Amino acid sequence: MFASRKTPRTINVITLSPTKRETYLQLRSRRYSHAVLKYDPGHPILSIQQEEEFWKNEVAKGQHMIWDIIFKKSATIGFVHAFNFNDNTCETGISILFQKYRKKGYGYEAYRILFEILRQMSISTTFIWTTALNISAIALYRKLGFTLAETQTDNDLTWVKYMRCL
Repeated sequence: MFASRKTPRTINVITLSPTKRETYLQLRSRRYSHAVLKYDPGHPILSIQQEEEFWKNEVAKGQHMIWDIIFKKSATIGFVHAFNFNDNTCETGISILFQKYRKKGYGYEAYRILFEILRQMSISTTFIWTTALNISAIALYRKLGFTLAETQTDNDLTWVKYMRCL
């Protein structure tokens, strides 16, 4: 089911390639930077030990898949994720780690590639959660064809769930 995860895919200047543990951990400080958390204040912050456990228990076993978003085949500028697989549905996520790469259409390109990979894995529906404050992300999801499916409030944060059929 997950064979298509192994092959890098490219659209325009963006390539998705399976993330290596070392790359993911190396960019840890960027994943938890003030700028990233500003866009996603509900993002959990894990210790190094928790991240190692996450990698061993979920990523290495194929339960949580992560791809590098590579700009012009040289620099990792972020990650896309697919996880919580259930029948033909999964949750997805995206992080563009560097401000200079945001709002340039690279997240859109990354998701287009991810949709192709997910279709080859027989995934027919995907969803994504974010905070209602994450206006840029919500605009991206709507542009990609996601529609609002659910709203929840937790610890003074309003969370929104967007869904899309592939």
